[in-house]
Amino acid sequence: RLPVGGGEPEPLGLGTGAAGQSTVSRQRDRLVYVTVQSDTNLWRVSGPTATHREGPSRIVASTRDDEMPAFSPDGRSIAFASDRTGTFEIWLARPDGSGVPQATTLGRGRSRSSASSPDGRTLAFDHWADPGRLDGPLWDLYTVATAGGPPHRLTDSPNAEVFPSWSRDGRSIVFLRVDENGASAVRIPAAGGAARPLARAGAF
Repeated sequence: RLPVGGGEPEPLGLGTGAAGQSTVSRQRDRLVYVTVQSDTNLWRVSGPTATHREGPSRIVASTRDDEMPAFSPDGRSIAFASDRTGTFEIWLARPDGSGVPQATTLGRGRSRSSASSPDGRTLAFDHWADPGRLDGPLWDLYTVATAGGPPHRLTDSPNAEVFPSWSRDGRSIVFLRVDENGASAVRIPAAGGAARPLARAGAF
């Protein structure tokens, strides 16, 4: 709700999920609105070289979104993003979907696409610290130990820096940066440091 004469907006606290598309009745005593809430889950299916073929089976599920899965190099764990606690964090699961510890606890914001280091000890992921602020920093990159611990922030800029991928030696991380000049592929040391562009002109 927002006063016609201006002022601070007041949340009405209606429904769950993302709300919008509201309209007030002609008599002004009823409000109709739409809420959107999704429930995506992780599924597994046999690969093309499997000797024993299996159909799709659901392995990770909750009443909220479980998405963007990424296997560790040794195939023993799956990192994925989920808002099952109210905000999107990074979680880990075994290949059969069991044992789901929370890898990040950043709270406000949204953590999503993650990638495991070649030795499986570290996850790189992107995080939007405050989706409610359009004038603030956008996506930044972080790393966190798969065994647990505080995350380490790799980038800190007003640009969108997303979709991390590790080099084979585990020493650097390649990611996508989107700024006023468009998209570019960028490399940064995994331990932190200066980021260096690799390609521009619409690189993705």
